[in-house]
Order: sequence, then structure tokens, then C-alpha cells
Amino acid sequence: MEKSQLIEKRFQEYEKAEKLLKNRKPENFSIEKLFPELKLPEVNSRKTYGYYIFDKPVYALIPYLDDIIINVPPFKNREALEKKLKISLDYLIELQERNRVSINLDSDPVAYENLDYMDEIIENAPSSQIRNDMYLKFINPENNYSEISNKIFDGKLFDYAKKIKWDAYVNKFENEIENTAKNILTQLGALGYKSLFDKLTGGKYSPEEIYNLIYTYSSFLTDPVFYSLEGITPIDKYSIENPLNSDAYKDISPLLKDKIGQSKKIMEFPTDVGIELLRNNGVYFPSGIDTALQIDTEKARKALFELDRAINERMDREKIVDRKIALEEEFKQINDAVNVYNKSQNNKIKDKVDITIGIIGAASSLFLDKPLLLASLITTALSLESVNIPTKIAERILKFRKPSHIVAYMDFHNEIKNLNVSGKN
Repeated sequence: MEKSQLIEKRFQEYEKAEKLLKNRKPENFSIEKLFPELKLPEVNSRKTYGYYIFDKPVYALIPYLDDIIINVPPFKNREALEKKLKISLDYLIELQERNRVSINLDSDPVAYENLDYMDEIIENAPSSQIRNDMYLKFINPENNYSEISNKIFDGKLFDYAKKIKWDAYVNKFENEIENTAKNILTQLGALGYKSLFDKLTGGKYSPEEIYNLIYTYSSFLTDPVFYSLEGITPIDKYSIENPLNSDAYKDISPLLKDKIGQSKKIMEFPTDVGIELLRNNGVYFPSGIDTALQIDTEKARKALFELDRAINERMDREKIVDRKIALEEEFKQINDAVNVYNKSQNNKIKDKVDITIGIIGAASSLFLDKPLLLASLITTALSLESVNIPTKIAERILKFRKPSHIVAYMDFHNEIKNLNVSGKN
């Protein structure tokens, strides 16, 4: 696609966002409404949607979500994109046409210049970066978080991006990693994590250290809003358990300790801590996209939706437990169905994933006697329990976002490295 066309799309993105936000107030406009093109399931549709875990097969989530949100970076070529998604581009487009995935552009449209293989996607996909930027200004119009974030990261992550091999996949990789860092840090501030924001930006840590911290935090602090768009949030165990060694982790951790009951003036903001509600070990996920689409998992997806609805309608503990039990039973049914299908197709290789379903947010307070979802899964320095936010800020934020989120913490037993992505698999 020509640069002039991409510039025009950028203009249209800003125009659409402004139109959608015009005369709106935060308390009656949540972020998913900024993406009408995605046609995400309505609240009363009894369907689930959530964000995609990169480097994992798209089909690993298909049994559990009706719609998977994929924010596609400007991968430098088709091969790089397919290697990250573990399926072919043709299959990705087919899944989009079947309303099983929703695709966003992860960057400004102009970043996709000369990526002709992306033209079919670019034409219709909204830019999550532009719309998220507009949403940040909408919920906190007078903040300077973005300005501070820009100063910290501008031109500072080039060497680090090469170290972690972004240059092997992403076009203009230095811009992409900087944009990612700026966005997450700004999101933390705008969502009310001011103490954490101030600590990170106080001058003690290098841009690399800050990036590593916020990238880890984003999975459970900002992703439920800005990536899952208030839907289900899958979290990959590997990305959480493998932060780089840094003194920053040890220094930040005191901000992340649970202080329940220590102060009536401080509210436990419901977005960071989780409780482990359901653990189902050794779930076999389908051997390919065809299998994932053929296995009937509609009841399981509805059960997950009912659990999500229960925690956000603030139902009592017993009702949430009832829905947890129903979901657990459906997960067992999926496992049986995948095994039966594999046997019928003579598939000998079975890939496992341990799925722990948890609650982050206000509803987790109903289960304080249950194991913390993250406590045993993150390194000691990142033993996250809660971030305290002043009540006034928390009350304002709770007006325009869900009080609780469902997270699916996924431990993939096998890393799929040599998958044939060029055709059906």
C-alpha cells in the first residue's frame, strides 16, 4: 500500500475515534466501543472474546474464545508473521471472515509502508495504537504521562531491541519497541497507578529496566483494558516467569505488597491481584486449526461467559463457584473430545497446556482464603499481590471499566517451533 494511502488511513483513524468519543463521558463509554469494526460479541450474546498470545498457535485459544483479538505489528515479511502466529496468512484471513479472530494494526498505519502482503488486512483493520492513544486522552485529558514516557524512551531502546531480536521480525523495529514501551507506561499512569509510575520514572532505572518491568506488569495491569478490550485475558506463563535480572525488580516490589485492611483511605484497586479459581492440568489442545474448529466447544465458551458475567455482576460467592464448577466440567469435555478426535485421525502427538482460570479485581476479595493466582508463579521479586490506589482515583476509574476480569494463565508444555505454516496444519 502506498504511503499516501496509509497517511489517509491514519487521518481516518483519528477522525473515527474523535467521532466515537464526541460528547461522550467516561462513565458510559468503555474502550471496546472504540472498535466497532471488530464486531466483538455484545454483553448479552453469551459469547467470549479475548487477546491473543503471540508465539503460540492461534488455534490454542479457539476452543475457549468465540473471538480472538490479534494486534498485528508491522512484521517485515509474510514469513515473519506466519512464524509468530504459527498459521498461514491465508488461514488468518479465513478465520477473520468466519468471525473467529478480529485483527487490529498494532501501530500507526504509516508503519506498514511497503508491506504489500498486509494490504488485505490493512484496508479494514483499525489501528489499536491510534485509538488507544485517543482513549488515554479521553479518560485523562490533562495528564502528562505521555510526555514523560516519550522523554524516557525516545531513541533509547535500539540496542535492546536488537538484543532481543526484534529486528528479525519487525519493520522499523526501534520505533516499534519504543512505541510499545511508551504506550504501556502511559497506560499505567492513566489507569491510576501513579505511585508505580512515579517510582519507575524517578530517574533511578535505565530505559531497559523500565521496559522489562512494565512489560511484565502489563499482562495483568493494562492488558485487560487495552489489549483484551475488557474481555478474557490469556497470560502466558513463560513471559511472566522469565524477566531479565535487574535490581529494579527488588526495588519496585515493596509497592506491590498486599495491604488489605491497613488503611481505610486506600482502596485495593481491582486489576492487579488474582485468585486461582479453577486449575485444570494437562488439557490437550488441538493438533491444528482444522481440529480446533471441528471440536464442539460451544458449551465451554458459554460457561466461561457465564463466569465472567457472574463476577462482574457482583454475584455472591456461591453463584460464582457454581459457574466455576460448570466451566471445569466443560473443560473436561473438551479434553475428551480432543482425545477422541486425535485417535480417530491417528494423531500421535499431543500438546498439553495447563490452564488456570483466575479472577483479578474486586471479585477476588470474595475468595481471600483461596490461593493467589500469581503468588506462586512469579519470581520472588515480582510476587505481586496488589497495588494501592487512592479511593478518589479508583472510584473515577471504576465508572468506565469492568471491576473484575477473568484471566486464563496458560502453561504450554511444548514450544511449537517447526510447525508448517504455509498450508493446512
